[in-house]
Amino acid sequence: MQLLDCLALQKESKELVIHCLDKNSNVKQQIVIPTGHLKQLLSLAFDDDNGTLLALLGHNTVEFWQWNGSSEFQQRLQLVQAEQIALAKHENQLYLAVLTAPPATGVHIYRSDYRKSLDFQIEQVFDLDEAVQESRHLSFVQLHRSKDLLLCLSNATPTQPLRIYQYQGVKGFQQILGDSTLPGARLLKTLQMPGMRHPLLALANGDGVYLVAPKFTRL
Repeated sequence: MQLLDCLALQKESKELVIHCLDKNSNVKQQIVIPTGHLKQLLSLAFDDDNGTLLALLGHNTVEFWQWNGSSEFQQRLQLVQAEQIALAKHENQLYLAVLTAPPATGVHIYRSDYRKSLDFQIEQVFDLDEAVQESRHLSFVQLHRSKDLLLCLSNATPTQPLRIYQYQGVKGFQQILGDSTLPGARLLKTLQMPGMRHPLLALANGDGVYLVAPKFTRL
């Protein structure tokens, strides 16, 4: 797992060892975090000198560590059937989205003010009436020109919709797309192409890569 100019390795399902490059491009061990088996690791840099936030998805838990040359434990969330997470920073707030597995498939959204001590609290839950076992991808997308924050959930099969939620202030996240003629996608990534105002969504499966461009009309 790659983290900025560092490499994080799971060691015998007991700890996470992070190796980083120094200013002379020499590899050295920087940090060891005690943890169980990890499903996913995400990082998010703060605006100030407070380093980087690490989110570690384990067995029905998410642990948050602050890393600034050394590690400091911040918070642990207890989850049920969590299979994937996404993390974003928007308007002085941190947002964590959790995709849960069947039979209680859904998207759970947590929020924390990162200017204070980290304290994620549940904000919204979107139930998904789907029992598809195929892997799906959950990702936040930030549109810097319009300052929109989107949460995207890929469709694993052609019968599923590509779901996109838009952050709308006091209303929270609202679904703005729930229909799609796109084939099933196993992977979703954002691409920022030169000369384009907004990033593209790249949906990939065994047959090819499909590019989706967000377009909004202000009323």
